[in-house]
Amino acid sequence: MAYYPDFSEYNYVRRLVYFPFLTHIRRMGPQLNIGWLSLEHPYPKAPSSPEFIERLDALTAYHFWPMRGFHVCEFCDTIVEHPRHGLLGAAEIRVRAPDCWYASPNLLLHYVEVHEYRPPDEFIDAAMTGPAPFTPQYEKDLDDLSLATQHGLNVRPRTPPP
Repeated sequence: MAYYPDFSEYNYVRRLVYFPFLTHIRRMGPQLNIGWLSLEHPYPKAPSSPEFIERLDALTAYHFWPMRGFHVCEFCDTIVEHPRHGLLGAAEIRVRAPDCWYASPNLLLHYVEVHEYRPPDEFIDAAMTGPAPFTPQYEKDLDDLSLATQHGLNVRPRTPPP
């Protein structure tokens, strides 16, 4: 998987595919990378609260920018199959913050649960205090972001609420 430092500007899909309508993304605020880890780069480690893991699990139900292939976890050198979400590593998640969106691979759930990756506090705060997954506000925000980035492709959860 591609490595991007936390808080760097998101450009993964823009790098892969040219979409002229991606210029409309500016109206939604910047998208910043969180959790794009690699073996070659150390990352902060600490246990996460069960509440944060539960919220991250709910966010993982939404497969944003699903891809045709998938990435293995570089740390375990294995394909990650989650009991609720199936294969991880083939889509992304989005977390709304007041002034931006955070973009993460859906392997983030695995990184936090198994490898004790500690996302930045700003990300954790946004995940815990922003619109909760499966609520009308989260889905409206995600639809707005989808319209700005995917030309009208609405994103819905693949798995039901926990």
